[in-house]
Amino acid sequence: MLNGSRSPAPMPLRCEECQTYGDHTANECKHQPICGYCSENHLTKPCTNLQNPPKCNTCEEQHPTYSFKCKGKPKPNAENNMQVVPLRIPEPNTAQVNNSSLPVPTTEQIIQFITLTLQNLYPFNKATILFKIQQAAQQISKVKPQATYSGHHVFFSFSPFT
Repeated sequence: MLNGSRSPAPMPLRCEECQTYGDHTANECKHQPICGYCSENHLTKPCTNLQNPPKCNTCEEQHPTYSFKCKGKPKPNAENNMQVVPLRIPEPNTAQVNNSSLPVPTTEQIIQFITLTLQNLYPFNKATILFKIQQAAQQISKVKPQATYSGHHVFFSFSPFT
């Protein structure tokens, strides 16, 4: 861990229609819709209660259901075999792979790809993975990667090691 920051816990798979965790997605949902912001019986996108404080459907505290702050959401672990939100990396098409004029990725892009791939494969070790990658990046390319998490998105920044 650097600068006292921690990676958030992996987010368990959550249906964006009924706000339940772990067993289905919105495409497969057969339940009544529940808003992820106010917990009323409607979809989250057309919510008209945004002027009011949010209400979590899982723990009923004042945050949206999809918040990392929620203490009521289930914790995925090896025993319960719960699915987590997957990392989506687009597959290149055959024409791109066979084209020799593809741009060569930068060191930063390679570090981002390796970090995200490892953190997706081992979601319970995000902080350790980032730390190890930072150590390797310092030795190989003299850059310091830093990951910032916002919901399901990861943002990287790079600074030179001094």
